[in-house]
Order: sequence, then structure tokens, then C-alpha cells
Amino acid sequence: MKKGKKLLGLLLGVIMIFGLVACSGSAKGVNKTYTVSYDNSMDTAVLDTIADYQFVAAELDSLIPYGVVLDVTLVLKKDGTYSLESKFANLDSNAVAGDPEFLDINVKATGTYTMEEDKVTISAAESATATYQGGAYITEQGRFLPFSFNEDGSVGEWSSDSVPEVLACVPATIFTVTDDGAITIWEAGSEAKGNPHATPTNAATKDATTDAAATTDAATTTDAAATTDAAAGFVMKSPEWDVVNMTFQADGTFKFEVPDYSITEEGTWIYTDGVLTVTKSDGSTAESTIDNGIMKLSYVSVTSDQMIGNFESTDWNTFFE
Repeated sequence: MKKGKKLLGLLLGVIMIFGLVACSGSAKGVNKTYTVSYDNSMDTAVLDTIADYQFVAAELDSLIPYGVVLDVTLVLKKDGTYSLESKFANLDSNAVAGDPEFLDINVKATGTYTMEEDKVTISAAESATATYQGGAYITEQGRFLPFSFNEDGSVGEWSSDSVPEVLACVPATIFTVTDDGAITIWEAGSEAKGNPHATPTNAATKDATTDAAATTDAATTTDAAATTDAAAGFVMKSPEWDVVNMTFQADGTFKFEVPDYSITEEGTWIYTDGVLTVTKSDGSTAESTIDNGIMKLSYVSVTSDQMIGNFESTDWNTFFE
């Protein structure tokens, strides 16, 4: 009988040990997926919350190109490991490899994590792969070249096994998440900033653009002649996309520019009976409208119909009339 009790006690002890192991394993992590997506149509206040790194080789900050979406997916597993995918892709799901505007920039990484309430802290990537693929329109834009891990900026796919630099794309990071599976924000969990090929932050670019616009407005208010100066021309900006502009010269020519993408298109313009008509290099035209005194002009790039500048001006009459 005593042997039976000892055996029973031993079995209960083993069961308790396995129970504790099982409990500690389940407490180690969760099975959960968190996601977030950003695209150029979102409010500027939302886009401005994007961190300075997007877990890829370079960074676009809030200056996400028209027609492009940034998707970040964080998958947590109960064993305490994570998988992360960050990708820039075409907003139009019909775009496929071979199309001029096709875009596939992504990094996939794995590592470990801890979680406390709404904070998920991931370790720096322990393994990672990177992809940079794109059609002619994408690969011709200098802004996308830093996403390549080849010295010549060419397309390709890279593994951290052969290119350890890929690991720098995913530093230790703290995510703030919600119960319904959304990522609200992330920040570096260490001094590492990610983006091994990072260019100067777009925040500086945006500040410079804002300052330049403020200077232009001040000059227009103080001296309208400065705005209509033949050398400087008259500049129209887009409230939706602050890296694109159109400059009109007194000689009847205009220039459409997206400096960040090294795009410049030229054409001619005429203004008749309150309507501004621009003629592009391919012969197509676009006409302005007036809404509550604001001149509006929608310009579709000749380079790609995915790039559209919706320009507005309140002081248009100082130049065109």
C-alpha cells in the first residue's frame, strides 16, 4: 500500500511538473498578428506619425509616393518568437511584374519578443531577407536606389546569411498595439535607427519646403512683383503632396517637378477668360477651375499616370491676370 501511495505521489509530481512547464510555455508568448498600412491618400497628421525607419534599407517617412502603400505585419508566436514583414507595394493590386510602375520592396525578419500590456518589444533581427524589384518607372527614380543592397543600385534579393547588412533594417523596436490587432506606432528600442542606406530625413525636407512656401507667401504679400519675376516664375504647390510643384514662367512655359524622384517635365501654358490651360510634352492638356477664388489644377505626369499633382493657388491672379 505504501508503494502504491509513493507511486501515486510520484505520478502526481510528474504531472505537476509537466503542468508547470506547459503553463510557463503558454505564458511566454501569444499567437497574434498586428498590422498597419499607410498610403498617400491619408491625412498628413496620420502620415507624420510614421517612424523615421520602416524596416527597409532606406526610408520614405511620410512621403509615400502616389499609388504606393506601406504595409507592416508583425506576427507573434507562443514560443516567444516573431516574424516581421515590411513592404512598399502598389496600391493597385492589378499591377504585376513587368509593368513600368510595378513595385516590390520588402524585408522579412525573425527574432524574439516580449510583451507587456500594449507594448511589444522585438529583438534586433536574427535573420532577414530583403527584396527590391520594380518596373522601368521605379528603377529610373533615384530615390528608390538606396533600397538595393547592390553597389550599382540594381534590383535583387538578399539574405542576411550572405549580406549581414540586411539585419540592420530591423533593430530592437517597441511597438504600441491594440487588442483588435492594429499597430499604432513604433520606436527604436535602442540607439539603432534602422535603414542602413538612410538618406537625410524627410522631416528636414518637409521643413525646408514649408519654410520655402512661407517665404514665397511673405514675398507675395510684401511685393507681388517678386512672385512674377521672370527668373523665379510663379510656383503652385499641392496641399496633398508637398514634394511636387509647378513653376510657370512669363514666357509661356512651365515646369512640373518632383525633386525627390528626379522628375522634371516641361510644357507650355496659356491663360484665357479665367482658365489656365497647360499643354504637356506629349500634347495632352489640363485645364484649371476656380473654386471660391482658389485656382485648382490637376496635373497627371507624362512619366506615369500614377503620379498626380493636385495644385491650388489663392494668389494666382497676381501672375496670370
